[in-house]
Order: sequence, then C-alpha cells, then structure tokens
Amino acid sequence: MRRWLKGCPVKSSIRIRKRDCGLILPEFQSCATPELAGLFDIEEVSRWSSCVIPPYNQGSLGSCVGHATANYVEAVLRSVLGKSVFRSPMQINSEAIYHKGREMFWKGQPGEGLLLHQGFQAAQELGIVPPGKIRDVALDLRSISRQLRDTPLVMGQMIHRGWSSASTENGLIKSSRAKLGGHAILMTAILRQAGETFVQFLNSWGREWGYGGFGMLNEHDYLAGQYTRCLWVDVDSDVWKKHNGWRQYVIKKI
Repeated sequence: MRRWLKGCPVKSSIRIRKRDCGLILPEFQSCATPELAGLFDIEEVSRWSSCVIPPYNQGSLGSCVGHATANYVEAVLRSVLGKSVFRSPMQINSEAIYHKGREMFWKGQPGEGLLLHQGFQAAQELGIVPPGKIRDVALDLRSISRQLRDTPLVMGQMIHRGWSSASTENGLIKSSRAKLGGHAILMTAILRQAGETFVQFLNSWGREWGYGGFGMLNEHDYLAGQYTRCLWVDVDSDVWKKHNGWRQYVIKKI
C-alpha cells in the first residue's frame, strides 16, 4: 500500500456542488476535535481496499448514502464469497437503496439525501443486507483501526472545496475552509507512513475522481470533518454466505 503515498500530488479538478453531497445532517452532533488525533502506533489496515469496486458517478442525484451502502455490501460479499462474485462493471444497485430510503423515511418531503443509518435500513428492507444490528464505532482512530480488521465502515464526512482537487497520484485531499455539506463514503483503510496517519476511502464521484475513485485524508482533516460515527452491520459471515437477497439487485453499470 506504499503506492498510495508516493510522488508529488497531481490534481484533478472537478466542480462540486452541494447537491453532489446528499447526506442529511443528523439530529445529533458528534464532532471530534484535533486533540483526539494523538495516536499510538496504528498498524496499516488495508484489507478492504482490494475488495471494493470503484463505483459509477452518482451525478446530481444525492445518493451518496446509497452508494456507500452498496459499496459496503460489495466489499463484504467479495471478502466472504470471493472476488469473482462481482467483477466490474457489475455492481449492487445503489440507486435502488437510495430510492427505497427516500420512500421509507422522506416520502413527499422536499430535498434529497438520507441519514447515514437509513441506507442500511433500506438495504435490509430490500433484502440486500441480511437482518442484523446496525452498529457504530467511536470516532477515535484506534477504535476504527480495530474495527476495520473485520469490516469496512460507512462514514459521514463534512466535505469542503479541497475535495474538488483530490490528487490523481494518491487521492490525497488538501485542507480548505470552504465547507460544502455532508457526504457519505466507505472507509477502506488506515495507512501510516513517515509518522503520519491517513484515512483512505472509496468515493461515489466516478473513477476519474482522485486515485481511481479513492480518496485520502490525513488524520487531522478526517477528525475535523467527522460529525457522525462510522457504521457497520453486525452480521456473521456464515449468514452472508447463505443470504441471496442481494442477487436480484446486481446491475451492469458502465
């Protein structure tokens, strides 16, 4: 995984609008402070980076929660059943999750987007995710690192203008004070190099964004923008192996 941090950043600029975010701000706030960033040594956790498939671009639809949830399912299934179960361009239908969530929780209400946990609830309602407890992880990177050994994490992040120029060399995002809104992404790894710690994630703005669809934040920027806890579904791997509800939601997407 050293390749993620090699070389000088090469920027790829895109235009980001608030509607490209799509995560509704939760009723509660769990903002971390930079003081929480003081870390013990964290092992490199990168298992999930090789299990995900960079998704298609969500475009102007505020479906980031649906995308992050679908990416979570793909990563878990490829880990449990083998990577041949999904090969690009086959993916879980993230828009089906998004539209089901809107129907369940926001029908007839203006705007778009979902709360973070509503993506999992919609996926369970559709049968894409087996019944299981939706759990969260404390914001400190030690807890997150420990959980990433067992499961990827759907996380909510406050994004800023710096996301429009994520490096194509390694996905690194530079800091900016110009905030845009809430966004849902799939955390895949924690990387540590030269005394610095980075959070790596899969975004939903297409493979042309960042490093083939991946982005990366240093620990301080991650904690400063993190306002909801990271989520996962507590389902045993044997249950995933027997569960087939997701198969009817596999689509071919270019």
